[in-house]
Amino acid sequence: MERIILVGFMGVGKTTIGKKLSKQLKIPFIDSDKYIEQVLNDSVVHIFEEHGEDFFRKKEYEVLQTQTKHPIIMSTGGGIVTYEDSFHWLKEHDTVIYLKGSIDLLYHRIQNSRGRKRPLAEKKTINELNDLYMSRQHLYKEVADITIFVDNKPMFVIVKDIIRELNKFNKKKNRQQHKR
Repeated sequence: MERIILVGFMGVGKTTIGKKLSKQLKIPFIDSDKYIEQVLNDSVVHIFEEHGEDFFRKKEYEVLQTQTKHPIIMSTGGGIVTYEDSFHWLKEHDTVIYLKGSIDLLYHRIQNSRGRKRPLAEKKTINELNDLYMSRQHLYKEVADITIFVDNKPMFVIVKDIIRELNKFNKKKNRQQHKR
């Protein structure tokens, strides 16, 4: 059993995909944003407003450290890779899957997210959101063991793609460990 961390830009579907993957692999699921909200008894939006982004990123890092000691699938906030400690943790621990979508898809999903508040996306034009998206792309790629493209794919296909790529990745990892 392993620990699988899902990263990617907001709106890519990390939570939805994580829940489906959890059912398929029979590994517990945790959404880091929801976990932080429960622990602090506050919403992500209010945490950003009251304490700032840096405070929130530190809390995400704490979740990485404390909630990934056992097999788990975790969806993370889109900006987790921007916090240096989390970035290094992701590079050194667990299996990281980068869920990648086009900015057009993500912008559409963010605009139609059924009232879900996203502190770093509110009132942004597609160009402003694209700037944020582009500033994170190299970070996602650098921490990722596996990249899965989500555009124009039904959920079951994305989950199937993840499982196939996880199997390949684990076989490769096992071969490398046997060579040592």
